[in-house]
Amino acid sequence: MKWRFATIGPGVLITAAFIGPGTLTLCTLAGTKMGLSLLWVVLLALLFSIFIQQLVAEMAWKKEMGLAQMLLRNAQHPFLKMAFLILILTAILVGNAAYEGGNLAGAALGFDGLLGRSQLPLEIIYIPLGLLAIGVLAGAVLWWGTTQLIKKILLGVVVVMSISFLITAIMVQPPLAALLKGLFIPQWPREQTQLVVGLLGTTIVPYNLFLHAHLVQQQKRTGLSLKALRRDTQIAIGLGGVISMCIVIAASGVYGTPLESAVDLGKALVPLYGNGAEEVIALGLFAAGLSSAITAPLAAGRVAAECFGWSTTSKKPRWVALIILGTGMAVVAFGWQPIQIIRVAQWANGLLLPLVGGFLFYLVLHQKKELQWSSATLVFLALAVLLFLLFSLRSLGFF
Repeated sequence: MKWRFATIGPGVLITAAFIGPGTLTLCTLAGTKMGLSLLWVVLLALLFSIFIQQLVAEMAWKKEMGLAQMLLRNAQHPFLKMAFLILILTAILVGNAAYEGGNLAGAALGFDGLLGRSQLPLEIIYIPLGLLAIGVLAGAVLWWGTTQLIKKILLGVVVVMSISFLITAIMVQPPLAALLKGLFIPQWPREQTQLVVGLLGTTIVPYNLFLHAHLVQQQKRTGLSLKALRRDTQIAIGLGGVISMCIVIAASGVYGTPLESAVDLGKALVPLYGNGAEEVIALGLFAAGLSSAITAPLAAGRVAAECFGWSTTSKKPRWVALIILGTGMAVVAFGWQPIQIIRVAQWANGLLLPLVGGFLFYLVLHQKKELQWSSATLVFLALAVLLFLLFSLRSLGFF
């Protein structure tokens, strides 16, 4: 059994990373506000995510380097190298700190929903007990946990969430015509621009590219083949996209229901889940939040290690991870509404995509001959970067 588990690739960690409170919240908002009409965004994000994650994973496998290492080594001028270093650290560290706020907010909401906020009046230095408990748990895993342990935990979370939302989507029984229209006929209401970019950002998460590359170059040493890596990436990311679509479909069953806070997510789905809906969603929020609250700081620590040449077994990457975790806790404790933290964090992820896509295009272009990338790969990647840029500019009100 241990041998079989060891053959599972790093894709499960990536799926668990992007199926967090952000995905749960954004997809539920999409379903309740727009019904099935934004499914095309999830499908588009899924296709680009599979393409980009597989591209990064193959580069890491062939070069046996992380993404940050490859970018810095391909910078041919000291000024360019310094610019890359600053941009990578800014995008990943600052982005993950914001993202971590949403992860912890969702997990804390799930914690309160399971145990009841009325039973948890205690606040320690203005930090709610639920948030404190989750921060301590995530911190312990980040400091003492191994990649294999984290993989086992997150694999269970992904399986439970997959089954739960797949059953819920089937219960809704959406009309086939409406389902196909939502998937293949784009609709983009001006008032939902931030939501559209958020859906893109919650699927193609910038830090997942760096985390995936790092995990791949580590696991290649255990005998992971290129064929197995491709299959692992396609299945894992594809499963994540299916979960996202199922959440939208499930939420479309209560189309038009107003949501004032993330707590209302469970209440909105009571007609689908029955009287236990709030507990089911609370458990989903807690599990999704905890899994993402672990992977975001983990990625930040590993990227910092690549940038500065630290050993991943040293304490320095762990300290970086704890700083990201602590920053996320501070953002939540400051008093922002959790649903706003989550929405802004996903939107920020979407805005970062053109920058990260540009990095990737630069890297693929410089390694075209060495790694034998086809011209079609470059064209498709350029198209992805252009679309990311257009989405970002539209969400900022440029057109």
